[in-house]
Amino acid sequence: MQANHFKAAYNDYVKDSEINPERGNHFKKGFTIGMFDDHQAAQIEFEEALEEEPDNLSIIGNLATAYANNHHYDLAIQTAEKGITLNPKCIYCNSAKGFAYYETGKYAEAVTAYSKAIDFSIQQKHEKTYTKFSSRCEAYIGLKDFEKAFADCNRAIKLNKEDPWAYKNRAKIYLALNKKNKALKDAQIAEKLLKKNHEEYMDKVEIADLQKVLEQARI
Repeated sequence: MQANHFKAAYNDYVKDSEINPERGNHFKKGFTIGMFDDHQAAQIEFEEALEEEPDNLSIIGNLATAYANNHHYDLAIQTAEKGITLNPKCIYCNSAKGFAYYETGKYAEAVTAYSKAIDFSIQQKHEKTYTKFSSRCEAYIGLKDFEKAFADCNRAIKLNKEDPWAYKNRAKIYLALNKKNKALKDAQIAEKLLKKNHEEYMDKVEIADLQKVLEQARI
């Protein structure tokens, strides 16, 4: 689901590896493999990368996310907290912690973690802030707090009108409110954007979720 921050972390790390070309191979392998949903292999690469650079926050955040993708939720939270201890304002670590909580159904805890990621992302003027709003939106949906979920979706769309997952999430809210026409419209926008930007949005879980929303909206 909410793995788009991989790309932002990757871009940050590549800048460093260009300066230090002997570094970064395991991280780049892990990122590339993870984009194709081989999370077990990605986890191994991130673990190797962390052995080389134990205090690298980009690696820590992505390893925590890989653990969550592999259903090692306690380990994901522990790893994210390690990064947060190193730097409480680590965007990736707080976001990964929120992801792990979300995946275990602890939506209130996920909201708290994502809120910190959003605050720090805004402070640091991070280019992927919209993904954090979209992720927190899903946690609010889990809590059935549709008003706050709707506000987060709209904020994500305002920041990036090309992100299909924000439209998909808003369609889910409309479905919950039995507004199928609006749900279908947003889901179709998401589908169109997904085809347009397919190289960036390859998360199979999110794609399957979108198909489910489309089917429900058409009933």
